[in-house]
Amino acid sequence: MTKNIENKIQKILEELPNENSELDYKVIEYKKENKNEIIKDVLAMLNSLDSYEHDKFIIFGVSDDKNIVGLTENMSDDAQYQEIFDTYIEPRPKIETGQIEYKKESLNKKIGYFFISSDNLQTPYEIKKDLIFKSRKGCLPAGASYIRTGSRNRSLIEKDREELILRRTQKNPNEKNIYNSLKKVTYAKKETHYKNECTKDNATINPSNNDGNFTIGKQSYEFTINFQVASNEIARIYKTNKVEVARIKNYKKNQVIQDLKENSNQTNKIIEKLDTSSRVRDFTVNDVAILINQHGRIAKIFFEKIKSESHGSEQDLIKFRWEIDN
Repeated sequence: MTKNIENKIQKILEELPNENSELDYKVIEYKKENKNEIIKDVLAMLNSLDSYEHDKFIIFGVSDDKNIVGLTENMSDDAQYQEIFDTYIEPRPKIETGQIEYKKESLNKKIGYFFISSDNLQTPYEIKKDLIFKSRKGCLPAGASYIRTGSRNRSLIEKDREELILRRTQKNPNEKNIYNSLKKVTYAKKETHYKNECTKDNATINPSNNDGNFTIGKQSYEFTINFQVASNEIARIYKTNKVEVARIKNYKKNQVIQDLKENSNQTNKIIEKLDTSSRVRDFTVNDVAILINQHGRIAKIFFEKIKSESHGSEQDLIKFRWEIDN
């Protein structure tokens, strides 16, 4: 740690400004098993448009109400965090971790920190490889990312990604051809924002983009879904030559879903009774979509939010989660 970094942390602790796009407080250090939280927070700060070209800090030992409580144990070795950054973030960012002793009047506290250098300008920073949660209930897929706006982290969307690329090309003379850069990012978005290989997860998309396509799973468990919104309450899924589509209405009250959970050996017989003859199916948040791909694999799509720009919403939007049966 350089004296300059220590001085900046000391100043933060003296003034205790509110959390913002370049400052986050944590009462305790990240738990070793919560790599997903580390990656989300670091990516969000790396990609912050509000604080582009600014140094950023995550300070450990300070509560949300800005009370300096300190750490009860020393921060984990920097090498452990560098391994996580090496494995899960690309491009590889410059980040330093460590701790200082903060002494003031009666206070004598251990304070941990992540220092994210202002030199990290190769935006957007993304997840390098799938990070599977230990609970196996979800994952952070390769290519996904996050951004920090004010003191809030959220998923990176297409508009953010294009703005970050524009910022980068303005800073890098070798990337002056923004047209070619955007062509590259359009391809990248199809492989990242519109593709998720996890067997269980959730996503929020604008189906007006990427021809409404979103791909889940991989290999024989892969499903490419063609979405569209019809209104603020109705989403559509189109049948393709690789995916058959059926609808179960009011699935929370429907015995078919329960039968699928409890009678795995009877799955094929249950599915064969569903109607997949329509070219397109309409769904509300009370319905579930049953997808069958050309390999006979089954996926369930649950809708959580449906919005339509042509019906008064800010943009077309579908928020959904899925489960692919093993």
